Amino acid sequence: MERLRGLRRYIGTRAFYREMLTVSMPIALQQFVTSLVNSLDTVMIANWGGSNATAAISLANRYFTTFNMLMMALAVTCSVYIAQYYGAKQYHRLKQIFGINLVLTGVLALLAFTIGLAFQDPIIGFFTGAEAGTDFIVREYGAQYLGLVAFSFLPQAVTNALTFTYRPLRQTKIPLYSAITAAVTNALFNWWFIYGGLGIPAMGIQGAAYATIISRLFEMGVLLIYFFVKKPLFYGKIREIFSFTGTMFRDVFTRGRPLLVSQALTQTMAIFMLFVFARIEVGNATNVAAFTVSTQLVDIVVVFIGGMGTAASVMIGSRLGANQLEEAKQNARYQVTYVILFSILASIVLVLLIPLTEIAFNFDPSEYELLSALMILHALSFPFMVYSLNIIFITRAGGYNRAPYYITNLVYYGIKLPIIIFFVYLMPSLFAESAGLHQGLSALGLPPTFMVFVFLIDRMMEVLRAIVAYYVYTRADWCRNIVKLT
Repeated sequence: MERLRGLRRYIGTRAFYREMLTVSMPIALQQFVTSLVNSLDTVMIANWGGSNATAAISLANRYFTTFNMLMMALAVTCSVYIAQYYGAKQYHRLKQIFGINLVLTGVLALLAFTIGLAFQDPIIGFFTGAEAGTDFIVREYGAQYLGLVAFSFLPQAVTNALTFTYRPLRQTKIPLYSAITAAVTNALFNWWFIYGGLGIPAMGIQGAAYATIISRLFEMGVLLIYFFVKKPLFYGKIREIFSFTGTMFRDVFTRGRPLLVSQALTQTMAIFMLFVFARIEVGNATNVAAFTVSTQLVDIVVVFIGGMGTAASVMIGSRLGANQLEEAKQNARYQVTYVILFSILASIVLVLLIPLTEIAFNFDPSEYELLSALMILHALSFPFMVYSLNIIFITRAGGYNRAPYYITNLVYYGIKLPIIIFFVYLMPSLFAESAGLHQGLSALGLPPTFMVFVFLIDRMMEVLRAIVAYYVYTRADWCRNIVKLT
């Protein structure tokens, strides 16, 4: 009986689940549609140019994703302030935080645009390396795509600033509508520009880039129209939006710096892993294509859980801003249970998606076999990964931005990086000479290849991250009202 009473602490009330669904579902759907936009280029270009074209777009999108995640880290920091000021009913501060958001994301977008435009070929060449054969085709395609898609950083900065200001105010349907607009626009223009038609010649890779730019402009346009027509709480004239003081700007940036640095380290590790998979077998685009496609498919599923995490930040943050600390802690407990159960269900969905990949992508049988193996490993590690991400969301709601350092960076750089370097660069022959490792993979129903072995190591790190996340959640001082400090 005592155990049942203890378990009830983790099962939410009907009011909690109603509020959670109200806040999270529009966010989850918006993130799902956004992930769909990011995947449309890959799916449609795969049917145009196979794994070479897929690898090229994947490498270019790795650059876009890296800087977009950094912009989002800054926008998320601002959203924590928005949620708590909203909970504290200090509405005049919302305009100033929105202005800070625009400045931070805008500067980073301008930097990403300049670098991407000026160094498109070296960026793609960093991954491919070789100057001939398959790598040359991937490099040429990738540079063409990046040189154009770099222009989408500028509207993306405005989109991020607006999206992460609407969400804490619980105006979550607006970003959803903008994401749907972007998805529909991207699909139509992809079909039109990649394959040609209605007087437009087939443009292939370049057509996919043009379609992405246009879709990002439409996405930003929907958010701006609502901003100027409906005049939400953070609406104001230019002088009002940028009326923040230097002290206020420094406080937001200082609090967001750990999250920004942590995200930079996380993205650097992602780049390193893509570099590793691209170099395991130089001249073969299969590894890159399978890795990036499997990751994108996982992202489509993870967005629903991520929407719940974002909802947790909104719900917990508003309660912290209102100084309802115990209620915020209780919401966090409910959220943890909710996400764990859904992540297990999502793992099953990932496995069920595997047969669809053979239909969606123009891969040969060996490429499909590798993609299927990576998807299975993704599914097995998914609940652990989602738990870690959710703890980061929860602790971040109270302004505790150091959680990613411990949960992600410590595990990645302290454990994963040395192991990967050892097997890939110091002792690459160890796998080839070890019959036990080959037999172990075969026993798991996985192809006994070096690529799968390295990816297995990568996924095992998610279990360690979940252990560290539990420690941070139970020991860190994350339940705080930060608006009292500003």
